[in-house]
Amino acid sequence: MKNKKNVITSALAMIAAAIAILAISIAPTTVKASGGGGGGGGGGVTIPTLSGNWIGSALVTSSTGSLGTTAFSLKLSVSSGSITGSAHFGLPIFDSTLKLSAMTLDGSSFSGFVFNGEGSLPISGVMSADGKTIAGTVIDGGLLVTYTVTRN
Repeated sequence: MKNKKNVITSALAMIAAAIAILAISIAPTTVKASGGGGGGGGGGVTIPTLSGNWIGSALVTSSTGSLGTTAFSLKLSVSSGSITGSAHFGLPIFDSTLKLSAMTLDGSSFSGFVFNGEGSLPISGVMSADGKTIAGTVIDGGLLVTYTVTRN
C-alpha cells in the first residue's frame, strides 16, 4: 500500500510539473528566450515585441485625394499587457511629438488615441509577423494618415 501511495504521489508531482512547464511555455512574453544554462545560451528564439523606436513615413489623404507624404515615427513601450508611448508627425505645418493615450493591446495590434492638445485622434496599428514593421492609421478630422514604420 505504501508503494502505491508513493507511485501516486510521484505521478501527481510529474503532472503538476508538466502543467507548470506548459503554462510558462504558452504565457505571452516579450523577452528573448535563450538556450539552457551553462555556456552561451545558443538556439535562442526572439519573440517580436511592439516595444521600441519605429521610424518611417505616412501618406496623408483627404476626401479630395493625396496631400503627400510625411515623416512619421512611434516610440512604444509594452509592459504587463499595457502599451504607452508617443507618435511624431513630421508635417511641415505640424512638426510635433504627441503622447499616446487610452491604448489597448491585442497581441501584435494596438489602438488608442494621439492627444494633440485640442482633442484625441484615433490611432491603430498592426505589427508584421516577423516583428520588423508596423502599419496603421491615424484619423484627424477629414484627414487619413496611413503609416508604415520599421524598427530602428
